Amino acid sequence: MSRNYTIKIDEKLSNYIESLQFEVNRTKEIVGFMLSNPGYDVQSNTFKAWEKDNQKAYSKLCVAKNNLEHEVLPKLLPKNAGKIKSWNLDFYTHEVTVEAADAQEN
Repeated sequence: MSRNYTIKIDEKLSNYIESLQFEVNRTKEIVGFMLSNPGYDVQSNTFKAWEKDNQKAYSKLCVAKNNLEHEVLPKLLPKNAGKIKSWNLDFYTHEVTVEAADAQEN
């Protein structure tokens, strides 16, 4: 059994995570475009730079999401909330919908 909570987070944190998501998507699309063109030199410095940018952006996004899940949300959830099962951040409202296990399920 689980329970859902809606939690408002800091707008700056929400915007930061959203900007990282945009960066990951942008660099992923550019790398994908390069790979989809037959004969594109994937050994070129340009390709390597975009691929490295994508990896950096993805790492930053993972760190930010991990921080939200393991540092920020537990402090904002009620004390009787169980372990976080899943969550979804709405960038427009800066609200996180959290599905948490019942405390006795932990």
